[in-house]
Amino acid sequence: MDIDHLKPAIGLIAGARPDLPSVFRIMLQDPFQMADRLPRTFNSLLIRRAISPAANGHSSARALARYYAALVDRGAIPPPHSSYTQPPLGSHKHGDAHTQTTGSSDGGKLFTNGMIHDAFTGTGEYENLAVPGGIFGLGFKRAVSKNGDVIGFGHSGIGGSTGMCSIEHRFAIAVTLNKMNFGTVAAKVIHLVCSELNIPFESDGGRGPAVN
Repeated sequence: MDIDHLKPAIGLIAGARPDLPSVFRIMLQDPFQMADRLPRTFNSLLIRRAISPAANGHSSARALARYYAALVDRGAIPPPHSSYTQPPLGSHKHGDAHTQTTGSSDGGKLFTNGMIHDAFTGTGEYENLAVPGGIFGLGFKRAVSKNGDVIGFGHSGIGGSTGMCSIEHRFAIAVTLNKMNFGTVAAKVIHLVCSELNIPFESDGGRGPAVN
């Protein structure tokens, strides 16, 4: 964990979340204690098995980006890997006894609801289910343009890893970090990629999606 990024992040967390449980409030008072306990807590077997996606989801950056690519295309499942990947990802046989393969008449789509983006962003007919003017839709943080339009959605983990997508550009990106970081590592990577592709879309310091 990067201690240099931890202290300013603590101030942001403490100021924005006065409702935090007492154990976290105690940890926030001592950055070094937090730096010691937080990684051990979220890497523990019980926490990993809990799979809390908002904090400790486990995946590769490629898998997370593919997940968001499916969401931005309203559930259309993208190819498992690029044709440039050698050896092809997913080419190894697996023997998961719990995996069931069923036929599908919808072309392999995860969703059949054409308004699924409205659900993710808490807009349209789902507007009354989200906090008015809030930063979150239903499960994802909204990306809002300068004129107030919702243009995408995403989410960051507690250690700075981030996934997001731009609806208009059908673009998905994910950055996963090996070292917990409360600074701008993921944001800098996303900003660089999006600026090269001329997509006005970036991460606000590892706290979720934002726009230029």
